[in-house]
Formats: sequence, structure tokens, C-alpha cells
Amino acid sequence: MVWLQARYSNCFPEGLPTFTSSANSSIRTTIDYVYVLSSESAKIRNQQIHHLPSSWTDHNLLSFDLALDNTRALSLFFESMDLPRLNITPPAPHLPNEIETLRPPPTSGEIGLRRETWECLKRLLRQVAQTATRLSSSRAKHSATRLQQQRLELLRQLSTALDITIQTGLQHQLTQLNSQIEQLLEKETAQYRLRTATRWHETGERNNKYFFRTLKARHNSQTIHGLRDSSTGELRQDFDGMLREATLFYTDLYSPDPIAQEAVLLFWLLSRQMSVSPSPNKTS
Repeated sequence: MVWLQARYSNCFPEGLPTFTSSANSSIRTTIDYVYVLSSESAKIRNQQIHHLPSSWTDHNLLSFDLALDNTRALSLFFESMDLPRLNITPPAPHLPNEIETLRPPPTSGEIGLRRETWECLKRLLRQVAQTATRLSSSRAKHSATRLQQQRLELLRQLSTALDITIQTGLQHQLTQLNSQIEQLLEKETAQYRLRTATRWHETGERNNKYFFRTLKARHNSQTIHGLRDSSTGELRQDFDGMLREATLFYTDLYSPDPIAQEAVLLFWLLSRQMSVSPSPNKTS
């Protein structure tokens, strides 16, 4: 560790806990590190320690920004907006009167205009849905970032607190923050799963087609389609030729090597010439 610290720079010098024991949440320690070259330490920005759900891992996620070519790394912040700021006013309901019911049938131009109006309405609804989704994701990211920063501040206070009462209160606040972060991340993960499944059914292929294609690809990758002829070097792809080459290969592989009779005879002669000298008698 001394050798590492002498040659590299620690991106998280505060030494805040990065591991929480699954058996006892009050046991925290620092066992995760990120080191960079000392010449690159000036480019490190925005170091963050992210808490992850305990059902995923016991460790925290370490992240930072690296400024390239001496450019400052700016952290992007998406401002939360509300849907009323979109300035969308729903149209008032309009019922046809008696005069309108006696109107002649619409012309082709009016039909085209109505169709274009309908297409514009569909595009507007799609844009509203996309904007609402982006704003919801932005608010969720902002909430997660705020909670993670509050957690880091609590960890700093907990590392310097000496009073047992203060430590107990900070531990309770930290447990509540961890629970809020886990709920937020699990909710976001569930939304991503639902969105992925929706896109799969809309633009992807059916599950049975995917599994059949995957099974067929694995079967093809594990199937021998050709063997090289040991005598001519020709690639044999017919069944008889492949069977003959496979039989020759495994017969040669599992056949025992011939016994060298000369070596056996030499070993027998040497064993007859060798004798064990008797041990000298012990004298009292």
C-alpha cells in the first residue's frame, strides 16, 4: 500500500466508507480505491461515492470525471420542469348545431386538412409524452444526486463524531437515506425493465423466435461441419468422410503405444545386475 501511494494519487483521499456489511449495517469500512497517475490527478473532477441497493451489492460505486486536454469537466444539471409550463391548453368541447348538421359533405381538401390536423394532434401527444418522460427522469436523477450528496455529508459527520448519542442519531439518518436511495433506484430499474419489454414487443421479435434463433446459433457453433483428411489434406464435409476421419483420430488417440521390447529387456538385465549391499553389523 505504501508503494502504491508513493507512485499514484488516490482519487478519494477522504477515505469515506465504501463497504457496508450485509450482516450488520453499522459495520462500514473503506476497501475500494481508485488510483491514477500523479500527473493525471489535476484532471480529476466531481468525485462521487454512490450507494447501491443492498440486494445488488455490499460495495459502493465510485465515479469521477476526467478533464481531457485541460478542459474543465462541468457537471450537467437538468432543471426540473412541470407540465403546466408546456403551455398546452386542451380545446373546449364543441357540439355540432342544427345548421352544421345540414352542411354538405366535406371536399377532398377539407378531408386532407382534417387528416393533417389529426396527424399534428398525434405528434403533439407523442411530444408531450416524451417531454414528460424526460422531465420525470430528470427529477429522479436530481433526487438521487441530492440523496447521495446528503449521504456523503452524513458519512463525513459520522467519521468525526465522538459522542455516542450523536453517532446513534447519524446512524439512524444514514439508514433512512440508504432506504430512500434503494427505493428510488429500484423504482427506476423497474421502469427501465418495463420500457425495455415494451420496446421488445413493439420493435423487437417474439420471445420464442429469439430463443429459437439463439438455440440454433449455439447448435451450429457446437456442430462439426467439416474435417480435414489426414492423408490428402482435403476438407471432407460429407458424412462418410467425416465419420472415417473421426474414427481414425479417436482410434489413434486412445490406442496404446507399442511396447519397446529392447527397453524391457535392458531394464530386466540391469535389475538382475543390481544388488543391495548388506548393512554392516553394529558393534557394541
